[in-house]
Amino acid sequence: MSYNRIKYFLLIIILILSSACEREATNVKLPEFTHKLSITSFLSPSDTISYVFVSSNQRIYGELNSKESTGILTAFISDGSREIALDTFSTGFIIRHDRMDIKYGTTYKLRVISDIGLSAEATSTVPEKRNLLLKADTSSILEQYPNGPAERVFYITATFTDYPGEDNYYKLFEVKTSYYTDPESGKVWKDNSSYTLFRKVFFTDKGSDGKEISQRTEGTYGYYSTPDSIFMKIYLLNTEKSYYQFHQSLLKYNDGTVPFSEVSPLFSNITGGLGIFSAYTVDSIVIRIK
Repeated sequence: MSYNRIKYFLLIIILILSSACEREATNVKLPEFTHKLSITSFLSPSDTISYVFVSSNQRIYGELNSKESTGILTAFISDGSREIALDTFSTGFIIRHDRMDIKYGTTYKLRVISDIGLSAEATSTVPEKRNLLLKADTSSILEQYPNGPAERVFYITATFTDYPGEDNYYKLFEVKTSYYTDPESGKVWKDNSSYTLFRKVFFTDKGSDGKEISQRTEGTYGYYSTPDSIFMKIYLLNTEKSYYQFHQSLLKYNDGTVPFSEVSPLFSNITGGLGIFSAYTVDSIVIRIK
């Protein structure tokens, strides 16, 4: 039998099997749904308030349009010596730092309780304050496109020194703000800040313990009009390991809708529930481009 005949023969078999798979399944026992609270919260000493977003997990089998209630919720946070109740807002709770000071190197415990019997808790330790010697340098290239105007593209290279002797987890990004003057009215207006990523947003100090680490942007700062000035604020987050694990799982997340692929579950450190409760510290510098 020739290769082509074998190929078409196999194709016919696949089509027959596929059509067989389209029959309506009966007497199928769906996995049991376990109702849980879903929590998202991040702590940082540089903030004045922190938010705790609380919702309910949803069914992935059976009646998918029904939303599960969280019930009436209460929440508490403890620093190991005292515990306070949290204020509510529309989608969760607020941690006011004037009531519970968020300190470097301190471990906090979050508890959320529902009147319908649901409860969830987690702990988070804020990283120690480190002087990472953050600095940055800029460069630019004038790009001339065929049948179009020239565009100046900026690049930023951020460099910092890893704190030695410990595992560290980082996030690096920058926010650009441009100012323009209207040539007719003379009025100065501010362009909305834009969020730009470096080539690696989340990374560790693996292989670079105690050494300088550099990251460069992809050069997405092109503009056709010339602003009066551009300010680049570069943020370096030194994060808890759980913060890194959660965001890495978000980047790799696959909800299973792609054929022949497996579901990639999101990282969770919530006991009795789902989600993330983690912490980070912030270092930043501002660079004026023009």
